[in-house]
Amino acid sequence: PVFSRTRYEGGVDLSTTTPVGTALVQVSATDPDGRYNTLTYSITAGQTNTEFTINPATGLIANGAFAIFQTQNFTLTVTATDNGVLFLRNTSVTVRIRVLRSENVNNPVFNRVIFNVTINETAPIGTTIAQLNASDRDAGEAGAIQYVQQSALAEFAVDESTGLVTTRVGFDYDSGPIVYYILVVARDRGVFRPRTSPIPASIEVHIQNTNDHAPVFILTPYRETIREDTPVDTALGIRVLALDADGIDHRSGVVRYSIATGPGSSDFTVDPVNGTVYVAKRLNYE
Repeated sequence: PVFSRTRYEGGVDLSTTTPVGTALVQVSATDPDGRYNTLTYSITAGQTNTEFTINPATGLIANGAFAIFQTQNFTLTVTATDNGVLFLRNTSVTVRIRVLRSENVNNPVFNRVIFNVTINETAPIGTTIAQLNASDRDAGEAGAIQYVQQSALAEFAVDESTGLVTTRVGFDYDSGPIVYYILVVARDRGVFRPRTSPIPASIEVHIQNTNDHAPVFILTPYRETIREDTPVDTALGIRVLALDADGIDHRSGVVRYSIATGPGSSDFTVDPVNGTVYVAKRLNYE
């Protein structure tokens, strides 16, 4: 027989009430000998009493009915034996069982769970969004915190060890999205039954627009012929129109009109809001 691995590892946690027969580790072997490939598994060394049992057919190792753990580590020898008729063949493998006594009875808890953040669309990659902090009253690994993003947003990174939330990409307000919702949980590093914060940290990130586009006139050039005796304040047929890609929902995208200084600039006025052009004074062709 040939085992699928050269070594197996498992563990049992004494800080909780572990039912008898709780699965700890599974070993598995195969035998290419055709009809003699039915295997029987047994623990042949490494325990003094009945700390562990093994299912002879499946190779599943569990904690025993009268287990009294006096050590933190067991190195078992597990043997797989085939069903040969004239003689039996067998192979052994090492199985290491760790016994942990560290308590893990408390959940990690964030000291703050609601964040509302606004960043500029030009913020560079690596900009800090939030600093998360969670604590766990357990000792050792059971009290060590790791931060895990649940929302799986590729635009943001959460440092597993420090809880620092940063940007991973650049943003564009005009192409969106402009609001992101990040959920992060705190998880302890308990080996067998890690605990997670019952309330996740929620970060609402708003992308702020910047004035990164100039207005662009539509349907240019504008032309109209009028008489020199056209009354003052007459609205011409010209109504200029310009658009700004920054968007009218942001003040930098709202267009206002004015007539630039130059020859004839004082002869006309323009409505700053709708772009209608008016005669400003009496005109003189000569």
